[in-house]
Amino acid sequence: MAKRRPKAVRKRRPSARKARAPAVLRVAIAGFGAIGKTVARKLDRGIPGLKLVAVSARDLDKARAALTGYKKKPAVVPLG
Repeated sequence: MAKRRPKAVRKRRPSARKARAPAVLRVAIAGFGAIGKTVARKLDRGIPGLKLVAVSARDLDKARAALTGYKKKPAVVPLG
């Protein structure tokens, strides 16, 4: 019986993906009422891998006023 040659072992190159920082999911909240404000507050305080980038509301001035005290102010866009 003939001897089999061992398969060549291919060295793996370091992946460029591993060198990157972890991906961040950008979050927008539609509706800035009681629940939306609670979620936005928690996102502003920091949840790993998530970043609050926008909120939408019917009353833009009221939404902007509610964002006072946030570390990073998200964009405020009209709802609808």
